[in-house]
Amino acid sequence: MKTKYLLGILFVTMFAASCNRTIDNKYRSLTIQTKGIEYDSLFIRNTEIRPFFIKGEKADSITWTFQIPDSLYKTTASFEILPKPFDWNTNTTT
Repeated sequence: MKTKYLLGILFVTMFAASCNRTIDNKYRSLTIQTKGIEYDSLFIRNTEIRPFFIKGEKADSITWTFQIPDSLYKTTASFEILPKPFDWNTNTTT
């Protein structure tokens, strides 16, 4: 009886803790300037996961900002900057 009571309390506690968990949608901001060259679009690609592209937001003619999710930022060693995304299925840029 005592064991069932403790297991019940443990279950309710674990259930309540999982319901109160919030998902953090945090991002890191990367800003780059392309002096001397203007682009219509820029993307960054995670070099470890393909195809995973993040489209940049154009602030002015040479300034681009990328919002990188924290989960990706913490696990990625490097990114590649591309003017057009690469289609891995056809081996061409889109």
